[in-house]
Amino acid sequence: MKKLVLGVLAAALMSVSLSTAPAQAGPYTGTVGTSVAVVAISKNLPRTAHAVARVRVLPKSGNAKVRAGVAKMICMRTTPNGNVVRRDGRLTRYNGDRQGVIGPRLYARANWRCIVKYYGKSSVYKTSQSAAFRVRVR
Repeated sequence: MKKLVLGVLAAALMSVSLSTAPAQAGPYTGTVGTSVAVVAISKNLPRTAHAVARVRVLPKSGNAKVRAGVAKMICMRTTPNGNVVRRDGRLTRYNGDRQGVIGPRLYARANWRCIVKYYGKSSVYKTSQSAAFRVRVR
């Protein structure tokens, strides 16, 4: 009877330890959702300066590290007559670490709203929702 109880207890412990494996990325393209965390490096910029932000991309579930993809920054402002001026930045290759993304050159003195978006191209990670921050050009 003791051997039976010990055997059942050992089997239960093994099944618990095997079922608590860390979550991993899905094997198919575009199956893991992502989120973007953005921190502006400088919020007050001189004219003709580039908007620069530190970006970190995290999976929405699991503990895998997002390694492949590109990030893009777009900056917009509203003119006094209500028109929207949009400046597109270049694509920056994202390699998995917290890194800087260089945005467009901002010429006009105004309050700009910059948006960063991660595109998981040909990897298991989906394109993220955008994250925004504000920059003032003096």
